[in-house]
Amino acid sequence: MGKLTPQEIEFIKYLGALHVPFRRISQIHLRGKISHMTAYRVARGKNVTTSNTQPEGQEPEVDLTRDEISEIQDHEPQNFLNWSKGLGTELSRYDRFKIIKNSCGGTKDLGIREKILRQFLERGLDLRLKKLLQKISRRLVSLNLQDDPYVGHSCGVLARRFYKAFGKKRKYMNYARSSDSIVSYVLQYDARYQNQIKPRLKPDKKILRELYSLTGIAPQRV
Repeated sequence: MGKLTPQEIEFIKYLGALHVPFRRISQIHLRGKISHMTAYRVARGKNVTTSNTQPEGQEPEVDLTRDEISEIQDHEPQNFLNWSKGLGTELSRYDRFKIIKNSCGGTKDLGIREKILRQFLERGLDLRLKKLLQKISRRLVSLNLQDDPYVGHSCGVLARRFYKAFGKKRKYMNYARSSDSIVSYVLQYDARYQNQIKPRLKPDKKILRELYSLTGIAPQRV
């Protein structure tokens, strides 16, 4: 029976802390070596027996049981690195004018109504959090990782958790160090990290400790 190595167990816990769907962990990251239920148990710190893993040289069985939670996660339209409130793309000024052109309103001044609509669409997101998400997005572009939805989503989830727990309480936030720390933490197990990504980032040790306190996964490779 195939066994999980300590590195694989640590990797599963790391992905679980970033809210990666367990089906994705088992089928893509572990290439069918374990079932999604085994990935769930490992991520939650439960004991795993060798019977939970696939025999070596044997094709993994197809699990026909629906996992609705994982399906919702896999098809979630919102990328948490997005800083607009809606689930779709941010509306341009031209599109906002098209929406309100024939709509009723308290004033005939389309400029005022467009401003009110823009404020409504953007409300609810802290401006400092928005700036942090924008900084992370620009950093991913500089690393040529802007087209990787998994990396962007994971950075967005961690950034929002970090801001809610620590950043929101601070009078001053170093956005460059915060974004570099979050990107480094998420990408530390990426094959390109040590040679291509790490030299271009400047993470902060204090922020890394705070991220560790949120996820329980030590930033060993950062």
